[in-house]
Amino acid sequence: MAQDESTISSKLSWLFENVLHPSGREYKYTEIEELTEQAGRKVAASYVGKLRRGEQENPAWDVVRVLAKVFGAPISFFFEKLSDEEMQNIKIANAIQESGVQDIALRAAALSEAQQAALLKLIESISDEE
Repeated sequence: MAQDESTISSKLSWLFENVLHPSGREYKYTEIEELTEQAGRKVAASYVGKLRRGEQENPAWDVVRVLAKVFGAPISFFFEKLSDEEMQNIKIANAIQESGVQDIALRAAALSEAQQAALLKLIESISDEE
């Protein structure tokens, strides 16, 4: 499904639900605060929560920019409707940041289509066991 175009709140919620912490859970607001500070523009956890709940609208440009950066989304994510493919690319770009995933992806790219299909089945079977 394509991204909801309506509000900062809905877009930020989509990012929280789809760009996950390396442990596989949603980021905590305090973690986003730390990441925004590391990225050069600290956004308070309480403010992030207000934005996500729709209690605060129209954040400053630098807030939008740093949130996009932290979540690995293009800044256009907050201003334009992105296609399903573009939305999927945001998920992929963030998932592949983990070094183990990068190693798997790089090695998988060199495999034949048949080998990639077999690898995908193996990964699915491992995932099903958990």
